[in-house]
Amino acid sequence: MLATNSMGVPQGMDTYPALLQNLDILCPFGFARMPEGDLSGKEAADILQKLCDNAGSHLWFDLEAFLFNPDQSLYPRPIEEIIHDLTLFDNFEKILCYQYPGVFSDPNASIQVGEERTVKLFKDYKAYLNKLKKDRTKKNKKSIEYLIKN
Repeated sequence: MLATNSMGVPQGMDTYPALLQNLDILCPFGFARMPEGDLSGKEAADILQKLCDNAGSHLWFDLEAFLFNPDQSLYPRPIEEIIHDLTLFDNFEKILCYQYPGVFSDPNASIQVGEERTVKLFKDYKAYLNKLKKDRTKKNKKSIEYLIKN
Protein backbone atom coordinates (compact mmCIF):
# COMPACT_ATOMS: atom_id res chain seq x y z
CA MET A 1 0.00 0.00 0.00
CA LEU A 2 1.21 3.46 -0.87
CA ALA A 3 -0.42 6.61 0.51
CA THR A 4 0.08 9.42 -1.98
CA ASN A 5 -1.10 12.98 -2.15
CA SER A 6 -4.13 13.44 -4.40
CA MET A 7 -2.82 16.74 -5.70
CA GLY A 8 -1.14 17.09 -9.08
CA VAL A 9 -2.48 13.85 -10.55
CA PRO A 10 -2.22 15.10 -14.16
CA GLN A 11 1.50 15.74 -13.68
CA GLY A 12 1.95 12.08 -12.70
CA MET A 13 0.13 10.51 -15.63
CA ASP A 14 3.40 9.26 -17.11
CA THR A 15 4.43 7.71 -13.77
CA TYR A 16 1.22 6.18 -12.39
CA PRO A 17 0.89 3.28 -14.88
CA ALA A 18 4.37 1.91 -14.12
CA LEU A 19 3.95 2.52 -10.39
CA LEU A 20 0.59 0.76 -10.25
CA GLN A 21 1.93 -2.31 -12.05
CA ASN A 22 3.97 -2.93 -8.89
CA LEU A 23 1.44 -1.77 -6.32
CA ASP A 24 -1.48 -3.65 -4.82
CA ILE A 25 -3.20 -0.71 -3.12
CA LEU A 26 -3.07 3.02 -3.80
CA CYS A 27 -4.48 4.98 -0.85
CA PRO A 28 -4.36 8.72 -1.63
CA PHE A 29 -5.17 11.50 0.81
CA GLY A 30 -5.92 15.23 0.63
CA PHE A 31 -8.95 15.25 -1.67
CA ALA A 32 -10.69 17.87 0.48
CA ARG A 33 -7.82 20.35 0.20
CA MET A 34 -7.04 20.43 -3.50
CA PRO A 35 -5.19 23.63 -4.40
CA GLU A 36 -6.64 26.25 -6.70
CA GLY A 37 -5.90 25.43 -10.32
CA ASP A 38 -5.75 21.67 -9.70
CA LEU A 39 -8.46 19.12 -10.38
CA SER A 40 -11.35 18.80 -7.96
CA GLY A 41 -11.05 15.98 -5.45
CA LYS A 42 -13.74 14.03 -7.32
CA GLU A 43 -11.98 14.49 -10.68
CA ALA A 44 -8.68 13.30 -9.21
CA ALA A 45 -10.39 10.29 -7.61
CA ASP A 46 -12.06 9.34 -10.89
CA ILE A 47 -8.76 9.49 -12.80
CA LEU A 48 -6.97 7.48 -10.13
CA GLN A 49 -9.76 4.89 -10.25
CA LYS A 50 -9.30 4.45 -14.00
CA LEU A 51 -5.55 4.11 -13.59
CA CYS A 52 -5.98 1.53 -10.82
CA ASP A 53 -8.57 -0.40 -12.84
CA ASN A 54 -6.21 -0.50 -15.83
CA ALA A 55 -3.38 -1.83 -13.66
CA GLY A 56 -5.48 -4.21 -11.56
CA SER A 57 -4.69 -2.25 -8.40
CA HIS A 58 -7.05 -1.39 -5.56
CA LEU A 59 -7.99 2.22 -4.78
CA TRP A 60 -8.62 3.02 -1.13
CA PHE A 61 -9.38 6.42 0.39
CA ASP A 62 -7.21 7.90 3.14
CA LEU A 63 -9.81 10.21 4.68
CA GLU A 64 -8.32 13.01 6.74
CA ALA A 65 -10.35 13.84 9.84
CA PHE A 66 -8.37 16.97 10.57
CA LEU A 67 -7.60 20.39 9.14
CA PHE A 68 -4.49 22.54 9.44
CA ASN A 69 -4.15 25.74 11.45
CA PRO A 70 -1.94 28.47 9.89
CA ASP A 71 0.97 27.18 12.01
CA GLN A 72 0.38 23.66 10.56
CA SER A 73 -0.94 22.27 13.85
CA LEU A 74 -4.04 20.13 13.45
CA TYR A 75 -7.59 20.55 14.61
CA PRO A 76 -10.69 18.35 14.14
CA ARG A 77 -12.45 18.63 10.82
CA PRO A 78 -16.18 19.43 11.09
CA ILE A 79 -18.36 16.33 10.79
CA GLU A 80 -20.28 17.89 7.88
CA GLU A 81 -17.08 17.94 5.82
CA ILE A 82 -16.25 14.34 6.71
CA ILE A 83 -19.77 13.19 5.78
CA HIS A 84 -19.50 15.17 2.54
CA ASP A 85 -16.38 13.21 1.58
CA LEU A 86 -17.90 9.89 2.65
CA THR A 87 -20.88 10.48 0.37
CA LEU A 88 -19.12 12.28 -2.51
CA PHE A 89 -16.55 9.60 -3.25
CA ASP A 90 -18.37 6.39 -4.09
CA ASN A 91 -15.65 4.64 -6.07
CA PHE A 92 -13.27 3.72 -3.24
CA GLU A 93 -13.12 0.08 -2.26
CA LYS A 94 -12.25 0.92 1.35
CA ILE A 95 -12.01 4.09 3.40
CA LEU A 96 -9.30 4.48 6.00
CA CYS A 97 -9.54 7.35 8.42
CA TYR A 98 -6.17 8.81 9.22
CA GLN A 99 -6.22 10.78 12.40
CA TYR A 100 -3.77 11.79 15.07
CA PRO A 101 -4.42 11.12 18.77
CA GLY A 102 -6.75 13.77 20.04
CA VAL A 103 -8.68 14.40 16.84
CA PHE A 104 -11.45 12.03 17.97
CA SER A 105 -11.65 12.02 21.77
CA ASP A 106 -14.01 9.62 23.50
CA PRO A 107 -15.63 11.60 26.33
CA ASN A 108 -15.55 8.45 28.48
CA ALA A 109 -11.81 7.92 28.10
CA SER A 110 -9.85 8.01 31.35
CA ILE A 111 -7.38 10.47 29.80
CA GLN A 112 -8.53 13.25 27.50
CA VAL A 113 -6.21 14.09 24.63
CA GLY A 114 -7.14 17.20 22.71
CA GLU A 115 -9.57 20.01 23.21
CA GLU A 116 -13.37 20.18 23.42
CA ARG A 117 -13.73 20.13 19.61
CA THR A 118 -12.18 16.65 19.62
CA VAL A 119 -14.92 15.38 21.94
CA LYS A 120 -17.55 17.08 19.76
CA LEU A 121 -16.21 15.34 16.64
CA PHE A 122 -16.29 11.98 18.42
CA LYS A 123 -19.91 12.53 19.51
CA ASP A 124 -20.96 13.85 16.09
CA TYR A 125 -19.39 10.89 14.30
CA LYS A 126 -21.03 8.45 16.70
CA ALA A 127 -24.40 10.14 16.07
CA TYR A 128 -23.79 9.85 12.31
CA LEU A 129 -23.03 6.13 12.62
CA ASN A 130 -26.14 5.59 14.76
CA LYS A 131 -28.27 7.39 12.14
CA LEU A 132 -26.82 5.21 9.37
CA LYS A 133 -27.59 2.10 11.37
CA LYS A 134 -31.15 3.26 12.06
CA ASP A 135 -31.71 4.15 8.39
CA ARG A 136 -30.39 0.75 7.26
CA THR A 137 -32.65 -1.03 9.72
CA LYS A 138 -35.69 0.86 8.37
CA LYS A 139 -34.65 0.10 4.78
CA ASN A 140 -34.16 -3.59 5.55
CA LYS A 141 -37.57 -3.81 7.24
CA LYS A 142 -39.23 -2.21 4.20
CA SER A 143 -37.44 -4.65 1.89
CA ILE A 144 -38.56 -7.63 3.97
CA GLU A 145 -42.16 -6.34 4.07
CA TYR A 146 -42.10 -5.91 0.29
CA LEU A 147 -40.79 -9.44 -0.23
CA ILE A 148 -43.44 -10.90 2.08
CA LYS A 149 -46.25 -9.07 0.26
CA ASN A 150 -45.02 -10.11 -3.17
